[in-house]
Amino acid sequence: MRRDNERRNLMQRQQTSAQLLALIRSPSVLLTVEGAQQLLRLHRDACQRILRRLVDAGVLREIQRGVYTPTPLITAMPTP
Repeated sequence: MRRDNERRNLMQRQQTSAQLLALIRSPSVLLTVEGAQQLLRLHRDACQRILRRLVDAGVLREIQRGVYTPTPLITAMPTP
């Protein structure tokens, strides 16, 4: 039973990552913590950590307090 839960959690994380990557490749997207929370169905704290890490990695930039947009480099990348 434990292995099934671990597998399910891994699949959910992979799906969440794929959704987020698809979203942030759009140059016109404006993302807030609340928007990420609704889209990804995660807790607010988790969304804040994810967005902060994406800013630190140069994938997103915060254009106004709590409002994020993809960096130009990310939006120019081809979709796999």
